[in-house]
Amino acid sequence: MAHTATSPVVRGIIVALSLALFLGLFVTGAHAQDTGPQIYVNMLNTDPTPVRAGASADIYLGFENLGSGTQPIEVQLVNSYPFSPAGAAGAQNITLGPYQTNNNYVNVKLTTLVDKSAVDGQYALEVQYRPSGGNWVTQNFSVSVTNQAFAQIAYIGQSQLDLGVQTPINFTITNVGSAPLQNLVFSWTDKQGYILPVLGDNTRFIKYLGVGQSATIPFTVVADVNAAPGLDELELSLSYESASNGAENILNTTAGVFVGGTTDFDVSYSESSAGQTSLSVANIGNSPAYAVKVSIPPQPGFRVVGSTSSIIGNLNKGDYTLVSFQFAALNGNESGGAPQGAGGTAANRSGFAHGNRSSFNFSGTGFEGNNLTVDVEYTDAAGVRRTVEKSIRVSSSQSSSFGGAGTGAYAGRQTTASWWTNPYVIAIIVIVLGGGYWYYRRRKAKKA
Repeated sequence: MAHTATSPVVRGIIVALSLALFLGLFVTGAHAQDTGPQIYVNMLNTDPTPVRAGASADIYLGFENLGSGTQPIEVQLVNSYPFSPAGAAGAQNITLGPYQTNNNYVNVKLTTLVDKSAVDGQYALEVQYRPSGGNWVTQNFSVSVTNQAFAQIAYIGQSQLDLGVQTPINFTITNVGSAPLQNLVFSWTDKQGYILPVLGDNTRFIKYLGVGQSATIPFTVVADVNAAPGLDELELSLSYESASNGAENILNTTAGVFVGGTTDFDVSYSESSAGQTSLSVANIGNSPAYAVKVSIPPQPGFRVVGSTSSIIGNLNKGDYTLVSFQFAALNGNESGGAPQGAGGTAANRSGFAHGNRSSFNFSGTGFEGNNLTVDVEYTDAAGVRRTVEKSIRVSSSQSSSFGGAGTGAYAGRQTTASWWTNPYVIAIIVIVLGGGYWYYRRRKAKKA
């Protein structure tokens, strides 16, 4: 029997076909063992990165099916601090085909809200998914959260600056965000140039400011004496960096401060004439005074005859004017009774109270050594009504001028009744009447 030789080429073909058949049977068997979809989920990225506290963020997930069969999938975000689903945007339905993997994955976008109280750090984001009719599967992903770096300038301290006076003024900076701040630089300028810092410049540096912390920055300033009174605008600037990512922010704002306001007065004795005592009132401060009124309040040792106050109008800085009052002397222990001279008695005072002024002779005034209190009331540049109390010491040289009006006035107002009560006048009247009666009787006797 003859044997047919098999060529090497034929043998190679037979081996290749046998191997292909074997591999095909192996794969078919493997597929026959698949039980269904095999889901694999991967986080692709977040927008923004990192996500910001107090804002929304988009979460991108990649879904793959490593198994056989087409399968609908439900996907949703779980409400877990600091993340919460943004309504319908926090869930989605997708469909995965068999062996949909690698670059053929399904990109799922979900939107979450990030709690504003979250501080910088890594947080677990929970995602749930399930095939149709299956159980929920939870998977966690680490998400980086940063908070908004935000600072607030609270202007405090003096809201009013007196002209030409060194005044402390404070600014408070508060970290109202939820991320620490670093390298803070604060400065201020006056647009008009009326307010300038002294004992230092207008810039301060703060190295670090934690969440919720505040820093008070002190300055000492002076307002120019030539500045027009009114509201002045300060420009405030604050630059800072986020301690988490180094992002720089600049805050520019304004604050108002009132320039000018209170002032002071000098009150002194001027002169007395025509029954009036004049006082000199001068505005010795740096601010104007409006609707100035000068009053003599009730006080021991002095009594004002007539009006106790006088309105003198406006006084600019450096201006002065005179105001006059009529005084009557009092006993040092009295505060509103009748005037009394050095030799006055209780009966005399009683007579004055009942309108009988003939019994007074102001030989002594009673003013010497007393302090005269004077109230100066005015409206400042800010519209606030203020009162300044001044005291004038009455010297011996001035004492005779106070009350002089009362002396002259009362001395010239003697009534007719006072002539009849004078013994010299009575004697003269008796003599005249007696002589006349004697002359009348003698003449009548001669005629008889």
